[in-house]
Amino acid sequence: MPRVSAIFSTPTYRGSELPAEGKSVLIGGWHEGQSWGKDRYFVDLVGDPLALQLTGALAFDIKQVLGADDFDDFIDRWITIYPVPTQIKDKETGELKMVAMIRARACDKDQAPPRRLSQAKDSPPDDDIPF
Repeated sequence: MPRVSAIFSTPTYRGSELPAEGKSVLIGGWHEGQSWGKDRYFVDLVGDPLALQLTGALAFDIKQVLGADDFDDFIDRWITIYPVPTQIKDKETGELKMVAMIRARACDKDQAPPRRLSQAKDSPPDDDIPF
């Protein structure tokens, strides 16, 4: 028999649980897991037992806000998550219903990380260095 803990292995935020003004969160890592019996990606939050299940919209929000495409570059960065009322079609009944989708925006607490060496190599040479 299936177990609830196997189908829903990662406790996650639901949009309806977030305050309308949003909540600032610090990203501590990410992992792969199961939700609704499917493989999913999750963002782990520092000091928070709940994770964020990444949807396409949320992942692209975070990418745009942080200016980073690699999940590892999300770590130690702040974002604000907030609910957005969204109308979806119920998979079983086909009826339209309202849900609260989680989206992300910039957070005042976030600071861009220092430039990495790989980024420095792509920079043009500085011709203003005195000899």
